[in-house]
Formats: sequence, structure tokens, C-alpha cells
Amino acid sequence: MSGGRCSTACLQISFRQAGRCPAHLRTRTREIPLWAGYIDREHRLYPAYQSWLRANEEDVAFDHAAKTVFGWTLHVPAKSNARRTLNFPAQANCAEIMRLAACLATERGICVGASVHDAFWYTAPADCWEEVDEQMKRCMDMACEVVLGEGYILKSDRTVVHYPDHYLHEDAAPMWKKIEAALLKAEAETATLFSRTKEEI
Repeated sequence: MSGGRCSTACLQISFRQAGRCPAHLRTRTREIPLWAGYIDREHRLYPAYQSWLRANEEDVAFDHAAKTVFGWTLHVPAKSNARRTLNFPAQANCAEIMRLAACLATERGICVGASVHDAFWYTAPADCWEEVDEQMKRCMDMACEVVLGEGYILKSDRTVVHYPDHYLHEDAAPMWKKIEAALLKAEAETATLFSRTKEEI
């Protein structure tokens, strides 16, 4: 299943759980009828999750706002984007996990360079990177439990890159080759210009 169709189906699940599903989503997901059975099974297997969804919907209905566990608030006017409102609790609380993990890691002296969506870039000395990596994992696990509850830890994995190599995702390889070629061309042109200027002087 393509990413777009999967996203549509997942959104349909959220609407169904909230008791409504727009016609355009039903039309777009007719070719994957197995999702209907999945939704019904989910209702039976995860009653706590269903209660959480209903609680979120009630909060939005009465308070016209959706909040994360740390109080980050999305104000919801009468005429609002239903997709955005349904998506907020999951996405924003995941952002809270990332934010807390970054704070914990920084307090422990880990050099966090950046966050990229649901991942972190961080560096460590070559002679102790494994210890730093283990510390970073503990920070992420701790953040999960603070936000989601004791015992609820999201699975995480890592990609290790040692100097002088650099991280390169396969999707970005063609663009990186273009950048490298442009840099080499610019360096060559600069060297030629410098040489000519030096001769003129």
C-alpha cells in the first residue's frame, strides 16, 4: 500500500472512531475493504484507546481546545479542520517526547545537533560513542514513559556513521551527487580566478 493510501485509511479509522467519516474518504478507501474489519477488531481489542479518543473528542467539544500532557494547546474554533484536530493528540504528544528527550540528553552532556522529524542527530567521541549512544536511548525511553505512562516505551533504532563518512539516505543520493559536483566546479572556478589574479598582480 502506498503512503498516501495508507494515510487516508488511517485517517478514516480516526473518523470512524469519532463516529463520522466523510464521503470522500470512504470513496478513496473502497479498494481496501479490509480496513473495515481492522476498525471493528480495534474497537474490541483496545477499549482504553477508544476511551482516550472519546475523552479527546469531549475535551474539544466542551473546551474548543486539544492539549498535550504538558499543556501544549491547539485552539479549535467552531469551523475547524477535523483532520488537524484528530491528528493533534498523537502528533503533538510525540513532539513532547522528542522535546523532553532533547532536554534530558542535553542535561547529560550529550551533544545533540538537531532533531529531524522523529529522530535526533547527535555526536560523540570515537572512543566512547557506544556509551553515549546507550545514554541517548535511555533518555528517549525515559521521555516515552513520562509522556505515555510507565512501561510504555516506543521502539527506537540507530544509524551509526564514523568520521570522515557522513550519513546519506538512499533517497538523497542523487541530490547529494549534484551538490558535490557543483562544489567541485565552484572550487575549480575559484582556483582558476585566484591564479589569474595572482599573475596579474
